[in-house]
Amino acid sequence: MKTILRIILGLSLAANLWLGFGPPSQQRMVHTRSQARPPAVVAQPRSWLTGWDTAEPAALRDRLRAAGMDETTSRFVVTGVVRQRAADELAARQIDRARTAWWRSGRLAEAGDAKILQSMVTDPLSRLFDRSPFDQADAESHYLFLPPDKRRLLAQIDLDYADLQARLPRTTVGPMLASAVDQLQLLETERRKDVLAALTPGERAEYDLRFSGTAGDVAARMGAFDGTEAEYRTIKPIVDGFQEKSRDLGRSTPGFVDAYADLLSATMEQMVAQIGYDRAMAYISSGNDEAAINRTAKAAGLPDGTAGRVMQLAADIGMRASDIHMDASLTTEQKRAALIALQQSAQSRLDLVLPPDVQRQLPGETLPWLTGLAQGNYRMMLPSFTGSASFGAISVVAAPPPKRFTFPFLRSRSGGP
Repeated sequence: MKTILRIILGLSLAANLWLGFGPPSQQRMVHTRSQARPPAVVAQPRSWLTGWDTAEPAALRDRLRAAGMDETTSRFVVTGVVRQRAADELAARQIDRARTAWWRSGRLAEAGDAKILQSMVTDPLSRLFDRSPFDQADAESHYLFLPPDKRRLLAQIDLDYADLQARLPRTTVGPMLASAVDQLQLLETERRKDVLAALTPGERAEYDLRFSGTAGDVAARMGAFDGTEAEYRTIKPIVDGFQEKSRDLGRSTPGFVDAYADLLSATMEQMVAQIGYDRAMAYISSGNDEAAINRTAKAAGLPDGTAGRVMQLAADIGMRASDIHMDASLTTEQKRAALIALQQSAQSRLDLVLPPDVQRQLPGETLPWLTGLAQGNYRMMLPSFTGSASFGAISVVAAPPPKRFTFPFLRSRSGGP
């Protein structure tokens, strides 16, 4: 066995020596192969790249087409070029303003920047290329509830009218010209006619649910209190009906305040009957403060509807403070003392709904209806179904209002101190 191992080791050593010190020609061949490098490739500039940074957009587009680029790629390249040029121009303008007119900015400067983007980007691209397929796809995405052929048709209608609107005369600063506003309203009316004419009654109902009447306002509120699709489908017709009836009241007619208050209460009762008291209150009170409370309550793992109950408490405290303010038997100092006592009671009630450690996580001034009581101020919740919920701040030092909305159904469910 030892003899065999010696033979194997000897052969291996001989082979290694031959490889390392073989004939000169073999050495040169191994060295040449190990050191060989592929020939350098020198990139030759393509013709369409020559002068791309100075070429007119139309000339650049034509070069790209001649080079065999498809329309989508050509659009991307030209769009990138004109946007970069516009960005360079805007940067130069901003530097110049900072150097020569740093004390002057505002709407005139912004209008000038917008004009540059229009002239250097929007206008050239609209002249050079057909409508982008991505614009068509984006427009169709608004109508996913419709069959494909209807989606394409309505998207085309929207894009056509958008082109017409873009041609309306506009001022660079300030509101649109009155004539342009009239034309814009006319275009919107005609667009709606064309859209509705293309839809069946069932499709119209779905379209109106998403785009007509109070759709935008209700959708914004739904986001504030995490509403469901089923709640949206229930609430939106109720709010549409309220808007129509409130327009019929006429603000200048005698008895408007009482009639409007009755309509508010009736609408709130209708909403309570449809989606329940807690969810109705969450919708009615939804706004900036309610949204902040909702986010904080969710992060703390509190039950759904916590924010609505907080705002319900705020509404009740406002009405109780108003009762104190309107009590003619009390002096101003007695009213102040009563508000402080009310604040202490309200704080105890709030702690049961929103624990103190969670209250400390709220953004500043989220609970002005509570903190203001110590300074002799209170806030009346003004129920609304669109926009943001609002509170009117009132001081007990001032004369009490001659009349106010009471909304007794809020108090009847809110409990007391």
